[in-house]
Amino acid sequence: MILAALAIVAIAFGITGGDWLLTTVLSLGVIIVILLARARYCDFKETKYREWKKKNEYLQLKKENQLKLDNIRAKYGLEANVINYKLSKFFVAVESHSKLLINDKEYHFSDILNYSISDNSKTIYSSVVSKSETDAGNSIGRAIIGGILGGSAGAIVAGTTGDVTTITSGGESTIQHDYSIKVTVDSISNPLENIHLGTNVDATSRIGAILNVVLVRNRKNMIH
Repeated sequence: MILAALAIVAIAFGITGGDWLLTTVLSLGVIIVILLARARYCDFKETKYREWKKKNEYLQLKKENQLKLDNIRAKYGLEANVINYKLSKFFVAVESHSKLLINDKEYHFSDILNYSISDNSKTIYSSVVSKSETDAGNSIGRAIIGGILGGSAGAIVAGTTGDVTTITSGGESTIQHDYSIKVTVDSISNPLENIHLGTNVDATSRIGAILNVVLVRNRKNMIH
């Protein structure tokens, strides 16, 4: 770097005809331009590296996801209802064996005691973000599923919702959903399984519907 700077000074000295003031100004200008160009090039390389790393991590996750799916199919067969709601995240229902796979843990239908669905959504405005949270017991779970599957009428039939607090402001808005399902299981050491589904409304409705069926069957079995 020092040799390069001396070379620039020598060239500038020749161009300016030996004027040291002009030589200094010209040399500094050239050095600054070179340093800025080098910094931008380093930023460009760093950005490309991050993009390459992110892409490779995603491809690796996809491979792991496919391997996990193949293992699930091999263990439970093609009849299994497999919901791949995120990369490497599966909810599996096997009706013939009365089994559920939740967070890589296997449960019998009879282990499922209750569930709830929450939507910690964000209402995004042109300049303001407000949050609304909904979280109640099994009735809210049924209500959200009813709303997803059958619209507002479905929600009324399925159950009643809990209190919702929403702070709004003027301007256009969009709602960014963030769904989670909390499943209470028959276990003292680990009684709660949390399934975070994010914006995946399809998986939320499908998993909620399956859990509804399981709870109905459990109640019928208790009666008999």
